[in-house]
Amino acid sequence: MERLTVQDRWKVWQGFVLQIVVITLVLVAGSAMEFYLGMKGLMTTELMLLAVAVVTALIHRTSLREVFPIRKITVLEFLGLLCFFAGGYLMNVLLTGLSMVFIPSSQGETSYIDAMVGESGPLVSLIAVAVLPAVCEEAVERGAVMSHFRSVRREWVVVLVMGIFFGVFHMSPGRFLNTACMGALLTYIMIRKNNILFPMILHFMNNLISMMPALADASMYTQHNLSSFLLLSFAFPLFLAIGNRLMCPDAFRRRHLIVAGALSLILLITGLGGAYLDLRDSSSLRVYSEEIHNDANFFVNITTEY
Repeated sequence: MERLTVQDRWKVWQGFVLQIVVITLVLVAGSAMEFYLGMKGLMTTELMLLAVAVVTALIHRTSLREVFPIRKITVLEFLGLLCFFAGGYLMNVLLTGLSMVFIPSSQGETSYIDAMVGESGPLVSLIAVAVLPAVCEEAVERGAVMSHFRSVRREWVVVLVMGIFFGVFHMSPGRFLNTACMGALLTYIMIRKNNILFPMILHFMNNLISMMPALADASMYTQHNLSSFLLLSFAFPLFLAIGNRLMCPDAFRRRHLIVAGALSLILLITGLGGAYLDLRDSSSLRVYSEEIHNDANFFVNITTEY
């Protein structure tokens, strides 16, 4: 991970403090603005986060180009990013299933943002839910907050901490696994490429997909069991490994692909085994036929906005 030229000004403990400040601002000021102003309040909250990120860099007297590095993206890197997106999306499918099993209350949890999206026009929703969060949240998380941890030698520690930060930041217990793991993935990409455009684009693509069911019908939800989640998501380790190979060849090892393939095979076999046991019940057969019919809508409907 590349360090800042003035890394000594960015203390690790300050990163924890900044994250607490960010969460407090979103919880207090952000919630108030969104309650009274609706979608305009949501957009203002995102811009507030961007301001916090920029002000943090100015306080530390550090070039914005270092805190928010932007570099040219090659075709191969973009293809790798698409694989990371596919892998992250399928991982989100599996984590949604696990959340439903271990946190049953999360099954009915819907974001208040979904309701606002359904009441706003497509263009306003696109800006508020996809564009601004991708730019502003990544600026504060992968930019300002993560810059305090660039001196940490163990990169996996930074990935873990930033993932937890991102999960807590969204303040949604039912979606903590989703947001934390996606935060870890975004941090890994940022560490490897030191180009904030990558997490911003990935964040944008995820939120763009997540707003589609809200625009169509915020109340639509399809019941699925864990085996169907496994069958839908079994290939996510392979996509992540291929994305790593294309985007971060220096960090890729052949064993990564072997491990990813083994994990995908385990998920597939487990999903098929669970499906077989469920299909032995005639009522389950009817449920599965309905699930197959509704998979196209469900596949989009479970996406979590970050």
